[in-house]
Amino acid sequence: TIVAREATEPIIQRVVDSGAVPILIAFMRDPSFPQLQYEACWIVTNISSGSSLQCQSIIDKGGIDVLLRILYENRADLSRQ
Repeated sequence: TIVAREATEPIIQRVVDSGAVPILIAFMRDPSFPQLQYEACWIVTNISSGSSLQCQSIIDKGGIDVLLRILYENRADLSRQ
């Protein structure tokens, strides 16, 4: 709903403003720690549910390539995210 989205956008913006997006994307690239990779994917998914500018922060840091690679790896746990 619109109310729920408006309530989460400030939280998402705080994550973006913290500079965490490139760190999260780096975690997504590294399969050495599958649980950390999964959690990073989950957070990036939440960021992508925010505003267009918040989504752009993922694109600007190379997140699309990482997300596509994860999809092609055919790992069900990550692909759901």
